[in-house]
Amino acid sequence: MFKVYGESDIGCARKENEDSIWFNKDNESLYAIVADGMGGHEGGKEASQIAVDEFRHHVEKIDSNGEAEIVVNSAIYMADKKIKALAKEKFGGRPIGTTCSSIILKKKSGKEEDFFSDDDEEDIIGDAEVCYFHIGDSRIYLIRKNEGIAQISKDHTLVAKLIAEGIIDDESALNNLHKNMLYKALGTGESPYFGAVDSGIFDVFYNDYILLCSDGLTNYVEEDEIYNIINKRGGVKSKCKKMITLAKERGGLDNISAILVQITQSKKNK
Repeated sequence: MFKVYGESDIGCARKENEDSIWFNKDNESLYAIVADGMGGHEGGKEASQIAVDEFRHHVEKIDSNGEAEIVVNSAIYMADKKIKALAKEKFGGRPIGTTCSSIILKKKSGKEEDFFSDDDEEDIIGDAEVCYFHIGDSRIYLIRKNEGIAQISKDHTLVAKLIAEGIIDDESALNNLHKNMLYKALGTGESPYFGAVDSGIFDVFYNDYILLCSDGLTNYVEEDEIYNIINKRGGVKSKCKKMITLAKERGGLDNISAILVQITQSKKNK
């Protein structure tokens, strides 16, 4: 039902890869996470790995009746708590943190949001549903062939906040010195992020793609370029590698991580 490939590349300038990724699937479900660490080479890597480890540890406990939102929020809470403790114990209180963009993809249980449908269209039940959880500026995209690409996650950057408030426009944001400055991430803030991540559920259909990626990719590869690469022939591995290669060809000053998922079976073909 799903095909998936993921890769994390150190890029062209960094001495260490501070990104961490993980994905796993069975016949009915798929789990994936991208985390982009901050706070120096060692601190950022450890922070992102904590997020991945907690997500993996918690989702492996989910059974057919498990509440994904409760389980993942618990993972987020524990990751945030452990990152803050690590900063205090190992790094002398120096702030470290990480983004976290994750999904749980599973068989349908009901009608959910369709990011490409018009409000006046007849409701159509998807082939599977995606529960997503997000904090920071790593991204989750839905790509539907011949229809377009939709960013599901919301960037938790100061610039994105200024755009949403109408203070600056998209063009001004491109050259803003603070475009990558986060106002929300794991390991930062006064209290653990229990229930404070963005989350939701949306439908996916046969031959849809879901992309999770760090800003090391999206800082160099535009959304229309992502869409065009995925629209071309080839498997998830070759498409994923093409995007990462393009980011490196354009400078690759940051670590570059991507997980690409394809829905390969519809309910009609079961």
